[in-house]
Amino acid sequence: MQTYIEAVREAVEKKLDKRFANSSVQHAEVLIKAVIDDAKESIYILTTDFYAGFFNAIKKTLIQFLKKDKSKIYIITSRSNKNMKEIEELLKEHENKLEVKFIKDNEFPKNNETKENVNYVVNDNNSYRLEYSDKYLNQGIVEAIANFNNNSESNTLIKHFKQLPAIPFEK
Repeated sequence: MQTYIEAVREAVEKKLDKRFANSSVQHAEVLIKAVIDDAKESIYILTTDFYAGFFNAIKKTLIQFLKKDKSKIYIITSRSNKNMKEIEELLKEHENKLEVKFIKDNEFPKNNETKENVNYVVNDNNSYRLEYSDKYLNQGIVEAIANFNNNSESNTLIKHFKQLPAIPFEK
């Protein structure tokens, strides 16, 4: 695992256009934290579920980002997301730096091959992590890719995010 962490750190520091495979929950945590840390001012998160276990693993990194000047996090999550406590916790202290929206379950984007919901985090500095399968999540396995310097793929994800038929979260 240490070799993986070091390779990710090098890719971020040197802004390498290198694709990383993500096959475990531990990889996901490393990659998502790296995407957040690498952001300049904006992070876009599309997630079906903002569940507590994973949120707690990245919470400190999210809060550090939100403390930056001009930082903003945009979140779109499933309407059936039951884990709003975590998002509400962030909103309580960083309301002006968070924009939260919902998308209907039947409109949530799906991967063409796996037919599963797509989840991603992308920033304004050409970094992203795109998850296309979590059917074995209970076994600690997720399938995703990440890159820390791919302008084309990052911009495609941001454009996709902005075009989703999401509705604002109301307290």
